Amino acid sequence: MIREFQDRRERLDRDLLFSEDLGEQLIGRLFVSNRPLTAGYDPRSRNLVAYDVPLAANIVIREAEALCSHGLLKREFFDRFHVCPRCESFRLHVREECVKCRSSHLKDEQYLHHFSCAFQGPEDDFRQEDSLICPKCRQELTHFGFDYDRPGTMVVCQDCAHAVSDPTIGFVCVDCGGHVDSDAASTRDVYTYHLTDQGKGFAEHGRSFLGYARHALRFAELPLELVCPQRRGEEVQRRESPFHPSEYSLSERIGDHLGAWRANLRASARPLPRDVAHPA
Repeated sequence: MIREFQDRRERLDRDLLFSEDLGEQLIGRLFVSNRPLTAGYDPRSRNLVAYDVPLAANIVIREAEALCSHGLLKREFFDRFHVCPRCESFRLHVREECVKCRSSHLKDEQYLHHFSCAFQGPEDDFRQEDSLICPKCRQELTHFGFDYDRPGTMVVCQDCAHAVSDPTIGFVCVDCGGHVDSDAASTRDVYTYHLTDQGKGFAEHGRSFLGYARHALRFAELPLELVCPQRRGEEVQRRESPFHPSEYSLSERIGDHLGAWRANLRASARPLPRDVAHPA
């Protein structure tokens, strides 16, 4: 493992080895370690996430997303978090709340249904010592299934007495105290990041690797007769012997061809008819 680490460090280009750019440092670290930039849970962080590098999660995410936009990293989904709309913290306390007043002071209560008078209410309203007395008609309920039944459980708010069968869900931010309803809270996805093939090439060959792609695109726009001298020049440069002094330099040859190409372009251009060139 140590040998592999040393080998990959030796292959790391000097552009990244001595770079002060944070994004390039991340690329170099991932290449040398041969491991992804892995996300993990961290309750001490406002983002609830930490990466296996000595940087804050928000800084890592910012730099990694920029590298993804350049094709140097690729994402792997880790988790989705709800975000506080006030301070953008991920540390939200999830709780059941009263639909009416948003209090979390709730109590589950069994409801009774009295058949004779059709009254329904919490069991505590029927309970009198060891007996069940209907609060509406004052009749005692003695036989379950004959006098009454239990249709279900209601959630009763202990602050405003509002009763519902299903409470709502809300979030409270533990950092700023802000509140947001669950259906209104925005979400943010967090990822683990991997080096792409282009990222590995950048790590081994430095900034010239990215420049080569732009260089190729630039020459692709030139006419074929200008690209051929460039290719022949590259073939000569790959040989051990340099250019012969009597040969044109590459820049001179490209300049001559460019001038000839422009002259041919002007010669082939036909003048516009007089009535088109100089309308009345």
